[in-house]
Amino acid sequence: SKMGSERKVLAIHEITDNFQRAMIQAWGTKDINDRLYIELQSLQIFCEKTRYYFESISNSNCVVSIQLMVADNDDRLYVHQYVSTRQDDLKEMQDFQIDTASQYYELLQSGDSSPYFYAADLTRTANYRNPDLQWSSKYKSILVIPIKGKSAGSNCEDVAGFLTVDSQNTDAFRVTELVQTAEYLAKQVWFFISVIRGTYEAPGDAEQIHSADSLTAR
Repeated sequence: SKMGSERKVLAIHEITDNFQRAMIQAWGTKDINDRLYIELQSLQIFCEKTRYYFESISNSNCVVSIQLMVADNDDRLYVHQYVSTRQDDLKEMQDFQIDTASQYYELLQSGDSSPYFYAADLTRTANYRNPDLQWSSKYKSILVIPIKGKSAGSNCEDVAGFLTVDSQNTDAFRVTELVQTAEYLAKQVWFFISVIRGTYEAPGDAEQIHSADSLTAR
């Protein structure tokens, strides 16, 4: 790893530091469209910083994206490409049913038994499904972490979406090194989105936005 423990913690703090500023800004407006604009801009910055961080420790070019779960009137679940450092994703990708994409469907079905989806080479992954017919020209390695947490009035964790890191290279990530950090970042995304959208209700947890010190490299 290129990055020592102290630098790693500092880098993770820097990835999420814009969230606090954005939340303060959002608290100044009750207009949901203004709040969602602040949310989107902040998550774009987050994805760029996360991409830079993962590239610095994996020696591979990466793309970082956030997908959100949406439901239609019949409660069918779809995946919405919300933010991505690969701009073509936002131009080309339409919402798709979750069962057409292995990396998201398998995570949703597995619950807590499988906390992440990882493939070192998707071209060799059996029965892999992807609604994007051009996926293999975009990426071959992928790591997906669910964005989940307890919303107000809920007794269990709900999956709001996914944090995805992918690369055109095979074996791009040392997954055991990246998973803990990715899980932490996904939790911060859930916390940030739920605060912006007014679905978070857990006094005293706000300080977790700065609890990255446990993520020191081993």
